[in-house]
Amino acid sequence: MFVLVMRALVVYPILVLLLRFLGRGLQFQSRPYDTAVQVLLGSAAANLVVSEEVELWRAFTSLGALALLHTGFSFISLWNPAKRYLVGEPVPIIENGRMLKANLLKHQISVEEVLSALREKGYHNPADVEFALLEASGKLSVIPRSQARPLTPRDLKIPTQYEGYTTLLIADGKVDRQNLRKVNLSEPWLITELTRRGVSGPEEILFASLDSQGQLFLVRNQDVPFLQAIFKGVQTQTSPGLPPEVGNTLPDPRPPAH
Repeated sequence: MFVLVMRALVVYPILVLLLRFLGRGLQFQSRPYDTAVQVLLGSAAANLVVSEEVELWRAFTSLGALALLHTGFSFISLWNPAKRYLVGEPVPIIENGRMLKANLLKHQISVEEVLSALREKGYHNPADVEFALLEASGKLSVIPRSQARPLTPRDLKIPTQYEGYTTLLIADGKVDRQNLRKVNLSEPWLITELTRRGVSGPEEILFASLDSQGQLFLVRNQDVPFLQAIFKGVQTQTSPGLPPEVGNTLPDPRPPAH
């Protein structure tokens, strides 16, 4: 038993690093060879953990070979002629509001499944859809008709301000000091801003973020019993906890040194 535990302690971090090495594209698109390498890596790692007959060096050699093979396939797939066969191409499922039965049959997709996928994206009538494409990842992309799409400020000719990126400052009562440094702010500044809003410390905050306009968004922490949260969750949208708070911030009088 001790040997199996030790093997698990060795294999797990190595597998995590290996997946990190393979890149974010592994989770981004779920291409056919991504799925294949995930299945093979999982099977090999499982055998390595539970079977003492598998020698570590042999198993790690196999895992490394799989990782290199996947990397090779990823680079080859960037070449357009090979991409068609290794990754696949988007397939039209709906064109001008009409379902293409031939493509549905080819990819074993029922009409009910298409309607369900459209409802998940907020479209209840295929007639409102200009194009629906089955991507190589298996996800459905929908391009609505111009008459059916939601109104945008551009449609109404309403000017808008640049929103930019929202920076997370506090998560579950813990200050993200790295993000504070990224926006050139200090922790004393954050404590001061919390005090202005009647908060004694970061531990009282579930979530806090700062947008590019200098507005601080706060959600106070919620005192929820652990077991209740696990088994019941939240019964209504307003309980427990208080609504979010949004307010402008003051400049930091002592920004951190670079």
